[in-house]
Amino acid sequence: SLAFSLNGEPIASTTMTTTPTAVSAFNNVSDMIYIDVPKVVALVAVRNVGTTAIQVKNANLIVERVA
Repeated sequence: SLAFSLNGEPIASTTMTTTPTAVSAFNNVSDMIYIDVPKVVALVAVRNVGTTAIQVKNANLIVERVA
């Protein structure tokens, strides 16, 4: 499972889970979240919150600043 994290802490409501149908089967996951960061630096990441090691390829993270 993957989830967005804010300053190192996973955001539970963003957990993305997939179940592969076969060994080496590729899957897609996606999610969207609005994070309000009022004039402070924040570390936003996607992290593995599951117990199984996974490999992520061609990941896209789009950040938009809303003034």
